[in-house]
Amino acid sequence: MVTSRWETLLRKGEEISAVVSTLSFDEQKLFSLLGAKAGVIIPIFIHDNLFGFIGFFDLTEKTHSPDEIEALRITANLLGAAIGYQQSG
Repeated sequence: MVTSRWETLLRKGEEISAVVSTLSFDEQKLFSLLGAKAGVIIPIFIHDNLFGFIGFFDLTEKTHSPDEIEALRITANLLGAAIGYQQSG
């Protein structure tokens, strides 16, 4: 199942970066629901536990550069730290 494969990757701290033409049929259906042709999904951790994820999707089929993915990862890390700080206070 798509979600269990993606959940495994996200729990390991890995991002999912995909272009719709390279995805399985089930994964393509999910992107189709979003109207997306490409996307990056980044895990958000709070206190070393998977809290959720943040997704960035494109209407055109494009590959994301390592620099773009790193910038998105930094954003997700900052978001996780801010949420964790709010929960601690």
